[in-house]
Amino acid sequence: AAAAAGGGDEPLVMLSYIRWRGWLPHYDFQACGGGWGGPLDAIRQMEDPANHCARAEGPFPQGTGTLTCMSRALALLTARDERFGEWLAVARARNDYGAPCQTAAACAAHPPATHMWHHEDAGVSYNVWRSLARGIAASTG
Repeated sequence: AAAAAGGGDEPLVMLSYIRWRGWLPHYDFQACGGGWGGPLDAIRQMEDPANHCARAEGPFPQGTGTLTCMSRALALLTARDERFGEWLAVARARNDYGAPCQTAAACAAHPPATHMWHHEDAGVSYNVWRSLARGIAASTG
């Protein structure tokens, strides 16, 4: 099913140091919950009211930092996803016109219209996960 979702026989592969995260959907551009434990640890953190992650989606495997590599097939699957394109356009606009900040707390306090894209590795991983899930669902229909 995974290969079918990619539209060919190329494998859908992501290589990275993986952690499990939650992500606030739509255009919040914020990781929420998760950490260096496994998916159950991420779920516990996402369900903890103190973390304010009630709207978070996931957990999903997050490729961390600049050591993430993905196969061409997986990159194309994500790039062709219309929802990823919309998300990327908003992220670019926010990074061009948003309000810079120096600390995570200051960034999180920004209103949504000026909240810049943070946790770019989690954001890209979230979109890969979301695109892959939709592609597999469509291929098994």
